[in-house]
Amino acid sequence: MSNHRKLQLLELEILKKFISVCEEYDLKYYALYGTALGAVRHKGFIPWDDDIDVGMSRKEVNRFLELAPLFCDEEFTVSASQIQREGCLIDIQNRKHHTDTLASASNYPYIDILVIDGLPNNAVRRTLHYALVVMYNKLYSISRPETINRIRKRPFYQRLFIRLMNGLRMKNWINSEKVLTARNRLSAMYGMEESRYCGYLCTSVITKGILRAEWFGEGVRLPFEDVEIAVPQDYHSFLSRIYGDYMTPVRWSHGTELTE
Repeated sequence: MSNHRKLQLLELEILKKFISVCEEYDLKYYALYGTALGAVRHKGFIPWDDDIDVGMSRKEVNRFLELAPLFCDEEFTVSASQIQREGCLIDIQNRKHHTDTLASASNYPYIDILVIDGLPNNAVRRTLHYALVVMYNKLYSISRPETINRIRKRPFYQRLFIRLMNGLRMKNWINSEKVLTARNRLSAMYGMEESRYCGYLCTSVITKGILRAEWFGEGVRLPFEDVEIAVPQDYHSFLSRIYGDYMTPVRWSHGTELTE
């Protein structure tokens, strides 16, 4: 068995524990992005994928964090530092294997919980709100150039902008903590449950990020490896928004699209 497959199976064990807690305490979650696509198209992991993304509304995330001690045993740990600093992401790690040779670099077993926030119902306010969030995300990236994905394939103007910002040493002029605080306050203004539109806003790489809340609904369960996971109720609209023709396999590698 390849290390890649071993990593997938270890992450699957984390997912199973996460699902068991969500089911026991009636927490609503959704498999997102490549994980949702894998469930729909492959009934499991996309063969070349090696991470698991699930999403929860901010309200559900706060409930989950109260239950976090249920994960904290000899094998699993919940990293809340991301939610405290960035207001958007929680890692659940399998620390039993964190120091294995399998877990070199960033390839340790974990799953991400992405916080889904609401957006204004009014079109003008929604556009302005979204633009401000994107601005804060870009400012944070500029203030923390080490967080910028250097492998990702970018158009020339983006590469030029990054070089210019690094050359001007903008990180010395921008307070990253204040940017995060402003971004988090803005992102949390609208709850997913009360909004017609929503998205995973706390990322500097927002692609087609405005989603309809009705696509998520109560969720539907689909096979994923040897377990069932919840995906957005209208997963067709969700996946079409993100990937277009999602049933045609397209391989992604660190942000670079590689068509099979």
